[in-house]
Amino acid sequence: MAGGDPHALPVTTDALVGRDTELTALVRLLAEPDSRLLTLTGPPGVGKTRLAIAAAVVAAPRFPAGARFVDLSEIRDPELVPAAVLGAVGCCDIGAPTAADQMVGARTGKNELLVIDNFEHVLDAGPPVAATLTRFPGLRLLMTSRERLHLRAEREIPVRPLGLARTGDDRGWPTVAPAVQMLVERVRRLEPGFEVTPANHVALVEICARLDGLPLALELAAAQLKLFAPGELTFRLGHRTSILVDPVRDAPQRHRTLRAALAWSHDLLTPAERAAFRRLSVFAGGATLEGAEEVCDLADPVGTIASLVDKSLLHRRIRPDGVAEFVMLHTLREYARELLVEHGEEEVANARHARYFANLAVVVGTAIGEADEGTRVESVRFEQANLCKALVYATAAADAGQSLPLASALGWYADRQDRRADGAGPLDRAQAAVDSRQRPPPGGSQTHALLIAAVLALVRGDLDDAEALLRRVLVVEEDRPHTAIATAFQGHLARARGQPDQAVGHHARAAEMFTTLGNLSGAAWSRFDLGLLAHHRGDADVAASHLRESLTRFRTIGDARAVARVSWALTALEDLSPAGCVRREPLAHVRRLGPPETPRKPPPVPADDGGRDHAGRPVATLTTRELQVAHLVADGSTNRQIARSLGIAEKTTEAHLRNIIRKLGARNRAEVAARVSAPKGWAPCPGCRSAGPAARSTAASSWSPASSPCSVPRA
Repeated sequence: MAGGDPHALPVTTDALVGRDTELTALVRLLAEPDSRLLTLTGPPGVGKTRLAIAAAVVAAPRFPAGARFVDLSEIRDPELVPAAVLGAVGCCDIGAPTAADQMVGARTGKNELLVIDNFEHVLDAGPPVAATLTRFPGLRLLMTSRERLHLRAEREIPVRPLGLARTGDDRGWPTVAPAVQMLVERVRRLEPGFEVTPANHVALVEICARLDGLPLALELAAAQLKLFAPGELTFRLGHRTSILVDPVRDAPQRHRTLRAALAWSHDLLTPAERAAFRRLSVFAGGATLEGAEEVCDLADPVGTIASLVDKSLLHRRIRPDGVAEFVMLHTLREYARELLVEHGEEEVANARHARYFANLAVVVGTAIGEADEGTRVESVRFEQANLCKALVYATAAADAGQSLPLASALGWYADRQDRRADGAGPLDRAQAAVDSRQRPPPGGSQTHALLIAAVLALVRGDLDDAEALLRRVLVVEEDRPHTAIATAFQGHLARARGQPDQAVGHHARAAEMFTTLGNLSGAAWSRFDLGLLAHHRGDADVAASHLRESLTRFRTIGDARAVARVSWALTALEDLSPAGCVRREPLAHVRRLGPPETPRKPPPVPADDGGRDHAGRPVATLTTRELQVAHLVADGSTNRQIARSLGIAEKTTEAHLRNIIRKLGARNRAEVAARVSAPKGWAPCPGCRSAGPAARSTAASSWSPASSPCSVPRA
């Protein structure tokens, strides 16, 4: 402390890195007349104290009486806090004002800033401390606490971790990212010759990500980089709370290890909050309030979760589907997981987690083929990490009743996202575990898994595997909705093998089944398939009848995307202007398939009968691979996404696209998309998908340009 004054602002030797925006905003707030009590809140190690001191130093010239500092970390009794605060402003009397008090009041009347650090463990002292604002009109209070004080005069300023480097940025970015910038600055303080190089920059970015951008953790990591290369430290950070130790002797004890800093916050929790904190560590990613209540066995889930959010041990975020979830920083989760093991609760918590998410997966499975299928399958996106973790546990426990629904839900989502290999692996492992049992699992979980496995095999072109799996579904299935779906996919399989007559029979039976079940969507897609098959045979009247019936049903159930697709089919069949055919349909969906200003006669597209388009004109023939690429272009996929989907190099994708543009006489990707979206050559090859939801195609069990096998002959 300067001049031996215990309340002088601490002198810091380290530069404040990555906080320019926060510092400017805080100094501006300190200048506002109504900002008399500001509280900086945030998780352990986020740098609240350092930011408060920096702001006080910058703002001090605005306060004629100066800026003072009070550290409450060693005070345990809230009743002692008011005396410490008044002592900092030169007043020893905490009762009625005295002559000395009036002198202090005169001094603070000229404005004085008081920084009060580490308030989280003496929150009961908040009201009497806030009362000093009335007693001394010129006083400003800048507090640091891991939770707000809940005072009327208080303005809370959350302090976030430092920004991380963004995935996919070029090499110049990591040194600009605030977290990496701070790490490098702290390392250079210890090792002046340290440089960011192409060999170490990825490891530096990874270190910052693993440490959540927490300044305290980065400080401790910088000390370790005197011993380890960045790549070595990245590997060792698998146990970050134990390896991060600061050898600096004059640092506060609770800041010399990351674990000590976390323990400081943990020790302030109630028993119920401690139990919730450690049990929440079983979630991978976020936890909804419902999930936290079920998995963590909380008596008061709302109150407990709210308290952990207030204490900066959780933060809330709103998912794109409008659901709130609660997330724990990686460093906090690791510490909480260690506590979970210490309390002997790991097995119970993991079992509850797996059971909860297996039940969610069952809900997804029962929606397949129903009106809310798309919404249910899409919900997997938000819980994918938790579902994967639950699947690992259920598979290891040989619990087929849980592993099969989990694998199936992930399989449907993988198909929808065109990441079929991601879905096939878990399904294969779960099914192998089931096949090794003497008895099948209860319910329809095995058949459901077989069905999605067949779909994934079909769309990636493994027709023999798909046929074998569909036969198993039809042999053991007692659930008629699954039978209808499997029958429809037998139709897709027959079409892929060039057996149109058999395909008609399968789709006709599927249409009857869906109609009996009252599944309008499935029946509509089946009519759509029958219309395409009739069109390919040259029977325009029958094709038009099926397509019109399909269109009517899709309008009835309000499936705008399907309405747009069937409308385009009728456009090509009847040789009408797209504007005339679909003028009453949702324009956003129509535009996804082709612009409204498309010429009266739809453009030529790759054909499946003698190299001619829907009007009988000869067109350039695309290879099977080129057709796959073209349909993915129509889906809006980038070259990188196409390459990943088809398992080819990105440069190979570029070459295919150049050939497609040349053969079709197109000028750009948009024209390629418009041409392959026209109805005659719609059917994508195995491995292709377009904008339509895969799950809608598979569940409704009729072909849509989403995931069904190609009706175009394969080379």
